[in-house]
Amino acid sequence: MPFIGQAPASDVADGSITSSKLASDSVTTGKIVDATIATADISNDAVTAAKTDFYASSSSAPSSPAEGELWYDTAGNVLKAYNGSSWDIVKYDTEFSLTYHVIAGGGGGGGGHNNGNAVSGAGAGGYRSSTDTTGGGGSLEAALNITAGTSYAVTVGAGGAGGAKATGISATCEGSNGSNSNFASITSTGGGGGTGYLASAANSGGSGGGGTYYSSSSAGGAGTSGQGYAGGAGITSSPYRGGGGGGAAGVGATGTASGNGGAGLNSSVTGSSVGRGGGGGGGTYTSNTAGTATHGGGAGSVGNTTGVAGTVNTGGGGGGGGWASADGGAGGAGGSGIVILKYPAARAITVSGGLTSSTSTVGDYKITQITAGTGNVSWA
Repeated sequence: MPFIGQAPASDVADGSITSSKLASDSVTTGKIVDATIATADISNDAVTAAKTDFYASSSSAPSSPAEGELWYDTAGNVLKAYNGSSWDIVKYDTEFSLTYHVIAGGGGGGGGHNNGNAVSGAGAGGYRSSTDTTGGGGSLEAALNITAGTSYAVTVGAGGAGGAKATGISATCEGSNGSNSNFASITSTGGGGGTGYLASAANSGGSGGGGTYYSSSSAGGAGTSGQGYAGGAGITSSPYRGGGGGGAAGVGATGTASGNGGAGLNSSVTGSSVGRGGGGGGGTYTSNTAGTATHGGGAGSVGNTTGVAGTVNTGGGGGGGGWASADGGAGGAGGSGIVILKYPAARAITVSGGLTSSTSTVGDYKITQITAGTGNVSWA
């Protein structure tokens, strides 16, 4: 229906309205009757973006919009219309870009033994990221293209069990490797477990477990390129200290030096800085100093005490247990991993049963943290 006082299309002679007669923003959607202006009636380039209320593309909303205006939100790849008080979604693009942190479970620290051994700390879980720094000195990984309506598999790796303390001459007291974490095509490798008495060799992983005393080799286990670093070597003489587990940002220290766990990485993807991916510290004999740990790794212990566990959802390696003349301490468990997904705030995620998650908004993006389980996610 024409507006009151509005001239019908038949009253406007062809060619009488030119681009020079249209002041910027003088023609709005409210002044045009549906279907009264045909394509043939508009000369090439007569109507430009400056002469309409349509905003072709922008990552932030236009200021002081009028009802009915359209805006293509480039941050979310979505077309929106202003309803007078807020922007309504008109149409989504099928694909959008997503960045991630995929961090595997840390290894469990080695257990102590009363016959004497330098007990090593465990390696951190593999640390892969396309949001900020990735582990193992690797280059920042590429963002993933996600298709709306498609399901993507997710697994959050558990931390490895700490090695039990033992007195039997055949006991190895080894900690278990952490479990892998994955999202879509991205997999991070679980951290290498710490070693103890009579272990055959240190364990490799996302970051490698430390080496120990009384094993066939005191060398630390290897890390995985682009995920984490190697563990430090143990020392076969005083102070009888195991090597630190490797971390996402550094090699574990040798038992000779300190037995400290390798450093992890800080990230503010969730809105505040959190350290993840630290290696566990090496354990030692009574009256000596055990290895320390940062970024979610667990410190080593002294005497017959248990190594400190890695922090939950950091992928930190567990600390090595200590040992005394008649007893030992168990290794600390590895910290579980985490999957963190960053995507445009206009998108809505669906998380299947079997996964534990939370979602928050940080600026123009949503951040979903998946902290446990196995399942699938999808987006609209």
